[in-house]
Formats: sequence, structure tokens, C-alpha cells
Amino acid sequence: MQLILNGILGILHVLSAVAWVGGIVYHQVAVKPALKILDRSEAKAVNLSAARKFSIFTWASFILLAITGFSAVYQHREALFPITAELAGLVLAFKLLLVAVLFTIFIVQAYSFSPRIRALMQRAGEDNRQSLVNQVTRRFNTTWVYYALTGMAVIILSVILSGLLR
Repeated sequence: MQLILNGILGILHVLSAVAWVGGIVYHQVAVKPALKILDRSEAKAVNLSAARKFSIFTWASFILLAITGFSAVYQHREALFPITAELAGLVLAFKLLLVAVLFTIFIVQAYSFSPRIRALMQRAGEDNRQSLVNQVTRRFNTTWVYYALTGMAVIILSVILSGLLR
């Protein structure tokens, strides 16, 4: 029974990570290029709406990843701790560091960039405001690239870690 539960938790962990990072990559590869057919204000409005909806999905993924991740660490605690004594522990430490980076980027995007872009768009009409919107949007887009690359690195480290724990 424990083996089945661990398998289910492992599958949920991997599916949550792949769906979350896959959503990030999908946004960069498909959604953003598709928005280019719209005018700038429409594209930004659609992009913000998609980001807001994806934010709900991201929070759910984070919660599921945290629950299943803690379960996996507990299950393999002998092979992982002390964290610097085994290669698996070092890989886990680096993976957790990258997860913290992902979480930080997500928080900055959700609670700094998005509200600023939304507020600026409501007042956009003046040339100066549009310039500010473009500046914040560029920063937002740059962090999305780092977010996607870091997410893919976390998935790669997860695969390496699962191989080390067999």
C-alpha cells in the first residue's frame, strides 16, 4: 500500500511540475507570438488576463508540489541527509534553491509587475504612461524567460535526483 501511495505522490509531483513549467514555456512559445496580431493595448490586456488565470494554476501547482515534495524528501530522508554527505542531497539542495528562485520570480511578477502594468494601462493614454508600460512589460518578459529556464532546470534536476534515489 505504501508503495502505491508513494507512486501516486511521485506521479502527482512530476505532473504538477511539468504542467506548471509547460505552461510557462507554452506562454513564451505560443501565446506571446500569437498576441502580435493584436494591437498593443489589446495584446497586453489579453496577456494580463492569461497571466492572472495562470496565476491560479501556478498557486495550485506550488501547493501540490510542496505537499508531494515534502513527502518525497521524508520518504528518502536517509539517502538525502546529511544533505552534503551524498550526491542526492546536493542535487536536492540545488533543486530547492532553484525552486526558491522560481517562487521569488513568481511573487515579483504577481505582486509587483502585474499590478503596475494594470495600473499604468488604466491610465495609458499619455505618451509617458505608455513608455512606462513598455518598460515594465520588458522587465516582466525578461523575468518570464528566466522563470522558464529555471523551471526547466528544476525538472532536469528532478529527473537526475530520481535516478540517484533508485
